[in-house]
Amino acid sequence: MGMRSLAATLLVLAFGTGTVWAQQTVGPIPVSASVDTLETFDCTILQDNVTGQIVTSMDFGQLDRPTNPDGTPGALGGLTFFQVYCGASASGASFQVTQTAGTLTGTNSGDFLPDGAWIFTPLDGVGGDPGTPLPSGSVVGSQGTAAGTNVLWYTSDPAGTGTTIASTYGISNDPANGAFEFIPPDQTADTYSTTVTWTMTVLP
Repeated sequence: MGMRSLAATLLVLAFGTGTVWAQQTVGPIPVSASVDTLETFDCTILQDNVTGQIVTSMDFGQLDRPTNPDGTPGALGGLTFFQVYCGASASGASFQVTQTAGTLTGTNSGDFLPDGAWIFTPLDGVGGDPGTPLPSGSVVGSQGTAAGTNVLWYTSDPAGTGTTIASTYGISNDPANGAFEFIPPDQTADTYSTTVTWTMTVLP
């Protein structure tokens, strides 16, 4: 009985006194990976009244000087308009599209065209086609002046379904086209200009 106890004790002592070897380490080594974004936002501008040709700027040219039925000069307006199409997708996240534009300001005179004649019209329907509904739960902005910062164009449905949205830009003398201010016949002769920017923002 005593011998078995001693042997067991010796065995435990033998395992408890193993040799400790020296260690060497290499690293840490950087490890990385990337995933391409699936967010897309691409816009195309078409000059729609004549040829529908793709353009890279909105040149309304010389504004028209109409004559009222009583023979008096009428408010000035553009003879052309522009339609903008943007394809937007945010990898399944809800997103919003806004537009920012300034007041049309004279290059030499510093005068300006009334903002209420510089009109931005977000269109309903995919690609502006009311017969093809946009995703359910999405929201389209309202017609109004283009002059402003982060003017709402489109808010996606909560699922962030990708789609193509459309809007129209015009310099108008017609309330039916959204004008609520008018360019007077004696507007200072000059070239008036500004810029437009479209922004897609992924919502939290």
